[in-house]
Amino acid sequence: MKIYACVFTLILASLLSSAPGAMAQERLSPAIEGYGGAVHLPEAAQQLDPAREYHLIFNVTETGRSENSTLPGLETAARFLNLAALANVPKENIHIVMAIHGAGTPHALSDERFNARYGTDNPSLDLINKLADYGVDIYVCGQAMAGFGFAHDEAADNIEVAAAALTVLANYQMSGYALMSY
Repeated sequence: MKIYACVFTLILASLLSSAPGAMAQERLSPAIEGYGGAVHLPEAAQQLDPAREYHLIFNVTETGRSENSTLPGLETAARFLNLAALANVPKENIHIVMAIHGAGTPHALSDERFNARYGTDNPSLDLINKLADYGVDIYVCGQAMAGFGFAHDEAADNIEVAAAALTVLANYQMSGYALMSY
């Protein structure tokens, strides 16, 4: 009887592993290549609406799991843009702003400045440049820059130094942007 149970289990496992949807689906990144990959789920609930305009402000403070990982908030913004592309939301209907501060502040530095301080290239800079090229507005908190001892001219080219993350967050939320915290 045990042999039949083992054979049955093996056959069942084989059938399930070849069933549609049982295998891992490919992560796609049609808008921000190489970052924020998203699985295309056209039958899932709560899809993005191509006729709607999206105004989002990302509060980026968390760092990655390792020194060489990009900021999770940047990855999440890339994922949103990839999801929007998969849902056929026109690029002109997406308005994203990012406010980098707190522990994420060093990732706003140029490669040259990051390397001089930490001995390695800025792991977030490629993604920052791709987001900026897509049209995302990226700010770093001037108060956090000062707190870390960074001069304002140390920020990467695609990042503006704001008076404070607080001012960016307040101004954009009061203009109707939805807050996304990462």
